[in-house]
Amino acid sequence: MRRGGFRPGQLFMGNSDNAVAEPVRMGIAGLGLAGAFMIRAAAIHPHFVLAAAMDPQPAPRQAFSQRFGARVYDDFRGLCEDPDVEAVYVSSPHRFHAEQAIAALAHGKHVLVEKPLALTMDECNAVVAAHS
Repeated sequence: MRRGGFRPGQLFMGNSDNAVAEPVRMGIAGLGLAGAFMIRAAAIHPHFVLAAAMDPQPAPRQAFSQRFGARVYDDFRGLCEDPDVEAVYVSSPHRFHAEQAIAALAHGKHVLVEKPLALTMDECNAVVAAHS
């Protein structure tokens, strides 16, 4: 045991010596190849829960829902409006990254974007400004 009773690898919040964080409820935007890597990692990580996903194609949505018992959406707005989603992993096609990151931030979500963040410096600056 480490100082304060935490075991290595535990997440903790604030300054309390006794607080251990609940798993992060993650939403995945884009169930293609890039999303598949994060899904596999998050599914086995004890500090993540796959809460929801979004994809325009019905087959990946159905497979995700069946495998993880999570909600699925055919549009990004639904994922952003889901109150159980705390963080959004953006793994959609590159042209949507900036727009989706900005929308998720506007809904108060934590955001992780697969590279590239955006296609232009102006879009990158807009994402940074949305976070600020």
